[in-house]
Amino acid sequence: MKIDLDMLSGPFFEAMKSSGAFLCVPGNVMTVGWAQLGWIWGKPIMTVLVRPSRHTYDIIEACPEFTLSVPGKGQMKKQLAYAGSASGKDVNKFDFEGLTALASRHVSAPVVAGCEVYAECRSLYKRDMTEMFMSGEIVDKAYPSGDFHRMYFGEILDVYK
Repeated sequence: MKIDLDMLSGPFFEAMKSSGAFLCVPGNVMTVGWAQLGWIWGKPIMTVLVRPSRHTYDIIEACPEFTLSVPGKGQMKKQLAYAGSASGKDVNKFDFEGLTALASRHVSAPVVAGCEVYAECRSLYKRDMTEMFMSGEIVDKAYPSGDFHRMYFGEILDVYK
């Protein structure tokens, strides 16, 4: 299957500059604002960052499939804010107004209905970020309490609207 990254790239980069996008794993959704899109190992790759303190972390560790649902520019800001602040340990975030889970095409993680574009991924590699390889400026700003992310490099299996 040919993956059309052009369909994803514009909305993806716009979302990362503003409110973020929905990262879904089986049974949970969170907002992700730090992600990368590109080609590695001859494959289209989506890299997402998840902190070990997040409920999503345990799920993606157990089932290394995820989706990215990218809302249209300026849309779903309230839902993105909620998905980024509420914990899936405490609530089913898909019960929040305007969030509807839809079955994806190739992976067990759902997508969020009403978004502009979707990407389905399976993790090929994961790596913990550490202070050892990071600029002190970034450590001080993004990780003052030492809660470094784990990066998940997911092969993009499908992109669609």
